[in-house]
Amino acid sequence: MKIFEKTARMTVNTEGSVPSVSISRDGKAAVLHLERNHASLLGAARDIPDSRTTSAINIKGSVDAIFDQSDWTYMENIDFHFIQVARDTRWRNTYVGSKAQDGAIVHDLAAPPLLPAARVDRFLLDSGEAKDDDGTLTNCMPFTNPRRFAAWKKDNKDLQNITIDMDDHPNSRTPLRFPNSLARSTNYLFEASHQFEAVTAFVFRSRERKVQILAYISWNIIWLARFKWNRGVCTGSMVAKAFTVADMQLSSTNDPEIDGIVKNPPQGLEETYNSVTNTAVQELSRYATPYWSIGERADREGLQVPADFWTA
Repeated sequence: MKIFEKTARMTVNTEGSVPSVSISRDGKAAVLHLERNHASLLGAARDIPDSRTTSAINIKGSVDAIFDQSDWTYMENIDFHFIQVARDTRWRNTYVGSKAQDGAIVHDLAAPPLLPAARVDRFLLDSGEAKDDDGTLTNCMPFTNPRRFAAWKKDNKDLQNITIDMDDHPNSRTPLRFPNSLARSTNYLFEASHQFEAVTAFVFRSRERKVQILAYISWNIIWLARFKWNRGVCTGSMVAKAFTVADMQLSSTNDPEIDGIVKNPPQGLEETYNSVTNTAVQELSRYATPYWSIGERADREGLQVPADFWTA
């Protein structure tokens, strides 16, 4: 096969995908999401459909190539696809009591002890099990989804244009209430802050499983939401938000960490972004005791909780 690397292209569609916050349908969690196609994310996780239905970012890749006869014979053993890495540079949820003496809790899911020290600020393979377009759950490692590329014949009878696409919708779910065992009270969600970064590489993987990076893009999302409570009902609003996508770059990223993961991706699900972050969320139950209690301090140790945070 001959791949014309300089013809590689990646295009991104994020129209309508503004960082936002909603309350889950069961009223138990806040969901940080992107505005486009977010409705199904507010139900139970098991009910979330395939990534095309929930797409908030669509990425397309294309490149020209000439296949030889062996490529056509063993087509199912080669791949043009996407390998993505991701990390959380900030993921902090703050809870406070309805009264100053009810204390406060901060959960930092991007730092120890919830996240192992070796994983802090490190990119992880963003892959694992994903639903294909008919809803079937499939292990698609190391790629972002189980879709297959298409080859379209160009004017030159031997030249093929390869195309593939992927969809994503980063989101996180935070309980609205959390027990404060130190203050012996229930604390209520006051602030949720999450900063997510990803690098998506358009790659070719040969029959020998050698990965070649054709192009890549970097993108990141910032959510900062604050919450108010009125007679036990929570509402949230965005305080700060951003969704930026850098220009496409050809070839490798020149970042040894990122290139190393893309070219030699881990084999185990336990080393993926979703697995590591899900474990951090599950670990919350082990670290439920808050690391500060604020007693009678009205300012809640500098949290500057507004007077209308809680309305009885």
